[in-house]
Amino acid sequence: ICGIKEASGDMSYAMKIAHCVGPDFALYSGNDDITLPLMSIGGSGVISVFANVMPGMCRQIVADYAGGNQARALENHLKYLKLMNGLFMEVNPIPVKSAMNMMGLNAGPMHLPLCEMSGEHQAALRAMLEEAGLL
Repeated sequence: ICGIKEASGDMSYAMKIAHCVGPDFALYSGNDDITLPLMSIGGSGVISVFANVMPGMCRQIVADYAGGNQARALENHLKYLKLMNGLFMEVNPIPVKSAMNMMGLNAGPMHLPLCEMSGEHQAALRAMLEEAGLL
């Protein structure tokens, strides 16, 4: 084993993992919203949902933090935090697939047991994508 995707969202648990592993063990965030906190305790990056809609920005946030520009990483992370969290307003991958379809990236229809997003959530997601400059 050379790494782990930590997706519990529990930073205390993530710190226990970080304490038990060495510097050659990769610790990846499985939650976009805690990428920077996880990197602050030695994390390697993120296995991201957000990257499906903003791959360049996701890469930039991680690269900035790892490269010593924590201020810019934090600024961008906070700027897109609402969208990161919005991609989980329904069961994954419904919101991200819906977002990609709204952006014209043709992720296709939902397949059972998944269903289309509710109208209220679609409107909220569309607003988040517009706010992020993606629509």
